[in-house]
Amino acid sequence: MTSDELPKNNSTTRRDVDDQGANRVSIDTLCDLLANAHRRHILLYLSERTKTTVSREQLLDHLAEVSDGSHEDTHRRLAIQLQHVHLPKLVNHGMLEYDTATNRISYIADSRVKKMLDVVREVFSTKEK
Repeated sequence: MTSDELPKNNSTTRRDVDDQGANRVSIDTLCDLLANAHRRHILLYLSERTKTTVSREQLLDHLAEVSDGSHEDTHRRLAIQLQHVHLPKLVNHGMLEYDTATNRISYIADSRVKKMLDVVREVFSTKEK
């Protein structure tokens, strides 16, 4: 199993925290995670919802909606990428929890991630003007 694959157990939760509970994700790692459009959309989508837990299908539908390509092809490709790339990275760095038994994904609020997402939102809103 590579470091980016999800373990086969029912619940996957890993937080990169120090002894005081503070997130240890470096700014370089945070920028790397947010450099990918799909991961940005995942975090933006989850952070903007009043309920921070969604089903895997809800998240896939959202990603397909904001992506290019036919829905069926995009949905299948995104399902593979979500399972094997994006969810493992975000879970491993403590930004999400993913329960493989229920296919429920939960956003873990973090002040540094929130600030970075605010910048991303500002860039998107400026680009649209």
